[in-house]
Amino acid sequence: MVSCSISFPIQDRKSARKPSIWTRRNRWDKNPTEARQNYQKKPETEDRSENIAIHPYWWSSQIHRSLRFQESDEGVRTFKQRCERRSVVAAKRSGDAGVGWSVEKVGDRHRNWKKLRDLSMKSDNRICADCSGSDPKWVSANIGVFLCLKCSDIHRSLGANTSKVLSLTLDEWSESDMESVLEVGGNSYANSIYEAFLPRDYLKPKPDASNEDKTKFIRSKYVLQEFLTPSLRIVSSKSSFQSVDSSKSSSSFGSKNSNKNVEAGEFIGNLKVTVVRGTNLAIRDMLTSDPYVILMLGQQKAQTTVKNSDLNPVWNEELKFSIPQHFGTLKLQVYDHDYISADDIMGEAEIDLQAMITAALAYGHVDVQGKMQVGKWLKMNDNALIEDSFVNVVNGKIKQEVHLKLQNVECGEMELQLEWLSMDE
Repeated sequence: MVSCSISFPIQDRKSARKPSIWTRRNRWDKNPTEARQNYQKKPETEDRSENIAIHPYWWSSQIHRSLRFQESDEGVRTFKQRCERRSVVAAKRSGDAGVGWSVEKVGDRHRNWKKLRDLSMKSDNRICADCSGSDPKWVSANIGVFLCLKCSDIHRSLGANTSKVLSLTLDEWSESDMESVLEVGGNSYANSIYEAFLPRDYLKPKPDASNEDKTKFIRSKYVLQEFLTPSLRIVSSKSSFQSVDSSKSSSSFGSKNSNKNVEAGEFIGNLKVTVVRGTNLAIRDMLTSDPYVILMLGQQKAQTTVKNSDLNPVWNEELKFSIPQHFGTLKLQVYDHDYISADDIMGEAEIDLQAMITAALAYGHVDVQGKMQVGKWLKMNDNALIEDSFVNVVNGKIKQEVHLKLQNVECGEMELQLEWLSMDE
């Protein structure tokens, strides 16, 4: 049955003989029978929003048709694509407008979140890393441990530089936070580092321990680092590594231009830098250049040999530096050697040692066979990296490969390899 409204034109209301049917299309249909037939056909051929009423069986047929389509393979694919598009829109609204979001990035985020949830369900992560309390719902993202509510409050009081606390159920996680926790691997791996030298007679706080006892243990474990190997402890006001100008330490080691001898107690380790090669270096002579590389760490300085008439030189030369407790960036400069005039600079770059030394102090005494990633230096707009640089444990050695684009020059790239050495190597 078709529902409609029947009315007469105002000007012909008294004299009209046949009723007419008014539609939202603002026309008069003089033939009611033809109008009813048009109403029954319009839902299939025209926009249904233009009709006052639609056949009652039309909606049910459309619903059944939609359900059958969703059950089909094509319907499932379309539904997934629609959900992905909605996820991308939500990501754009919540994230930075300048970020180039894509379905792949959203998919990676979902996969990382699933991995994080699976990691939280492992048996060693079902208890608090510090007091063994059950069912922890909080995580220290930069340390990589799962925590109970009381211990998470203590971690939060240490400051985000020491422990960045996030909730598994309440907080929004960034991709870097998820990757940081996944790289550590949970409580057992983190405790194998932070409690490596925990005295056997030392009693860890229980879940019902007082807040003072828990605070004392957590500060000793993460801030004072009393349970690490003595050579791994870092003397710093913030417990995390703080990059400062290492020139204050007035140190020099393993350099061709050595200045002073400093007691070994002021260093935390040694760093071997292998200058591998240069690529597409700038021209400073008529058609070529005679490049060499200078590396500087504070007052320490080391230099490679000169490669005559070579814009793609291969050095494979090893330079060695000692790392003070307060270290800065490793500065790299490439020069063109001239016999008559002053040497011309061919570009420069800075290497952030934070990821390397953090990983070395944490994993340097851990016997890991094979290869395992333990750190990462991310490519950013304000650094010279060509791609992300990963710190790996390779057969017990801490190593890092670095690919740099030279700065303040028209062209040129450098490839280096870093390796951590203990004080006795």
